[in-house]
Amino acid sequence: MGLFARASSLAVPGGSNTAGGLLHRSLAALEARVANRVAARRETPPAAVPPITAEELTYRIAAIPAGFTAPIQLFALLKEVLPLKQGALLAYDPRRHLYSPVAAAAFDTTTRHRLRLEPGANPDFNRAAAGQIVEVHGAGLAAFRECFSSREFSSIRELVLVPFLRSQRLVGLLLMTRKPGSPAGAALELLRSTMASAGELFPQDEEEQPPEDSRPPAERLQALLAGCRSRGRPLILIRLSLEELVRLAQERFPDLEGFRLHEFLVAACRRLLRGIGLVEIPRPRVLVLLVHGMKDEDPPLLLRLLESALLAALRGLVDARSASLQPEVRAITDDAQAALDFLGS
Repeated sequence: MGLFARASSLAVPGGSNTAGGLLHRSLAALEARVANRVAARRETPPAAVPPITAEELTYRIAAIPAGFTAPIQLFALLKEVLPLKQGALLAYDPRRHLYSPVAAAAFDTTTRHRLRLEPGANPDFNRAAAGQIVEVHGAGLAAFRECFSSREFSSIRELVLVPFLRSQRLVGLLLMTRKPGSPAGAALELLRSTMASAGELFPQDEEEQPPEDSRPPAERLQALLAGCRSRGRPLILIRLSLEELVRLAQERFPDLEGFRLHEFLVAACRRLLRGIGLVEIPRPRVLVLLVHGMKDEDPPLLLRLLESALLAALRGLVDARSASLQPEVRAITDDAQAALDFLGS
């Protein structure tokens, strides 16, 4: 009898009573063992990912380069290592003297526009400004109602405020929502241990803002043209777009606030042109540079320097080596209307 036939006969009742019974018992035991293993796998929860240590988080925070992009990278890091489903990182806005988001996750558009806190806004904010992690719930939430849309506020049961101080001054605030019963003790202890190192990432000194020129555009252009004529130089107008820079940043960090990024880029352009030109903003994400004091009129060189400087300022946020600013250049000698038409087009 062949091997296959013999095995078949053993598996059939009566083929061989002793061998058949042994085979059936072995198969039954094997099937039971496999079933038990499958059931155990289903019932056993997946192993928890070991939490990040305070030392590791501090090291990763210290590796973030200082500058405008640092708070945005900090938010991305905290969102990665903490159970942060909905929240925002607010930084001080020296121009408006309030704290507003540089990055926000899972908030609707209305909330992202309303989430602004003035110094001394309410007692819980003041406790956070003094360096305490504050958990706000119950009646205390009413003090933050104006910061959220009606829909968002109706779903909030608890807020957690985590302050970041530098030289004993509040420079940033992590605001998180939390649902009842969600575990947060370990996360808060982790944040508490790294608050000081994170505070160093926020700029502390207020940047000096040049006084606004309240004259109408036509008068400003006439004055610039008169100065250029007296020096025997044309007024160079350069229109450029910030659209690609903002797009590249938002592709990598979708949570960042485009408005804060746009304002930073405008301020960076004004710093770079200080003494040789002014910046007008005819519409969002479009700038017109009014260059009146460049010794050797070389717009391509100026544009290359400007592009390099902006990309350097966004290091860590934008990795591209170049970004199209879509420049348009016009030299004006004495036609103020032509300059106005270019500015408004």
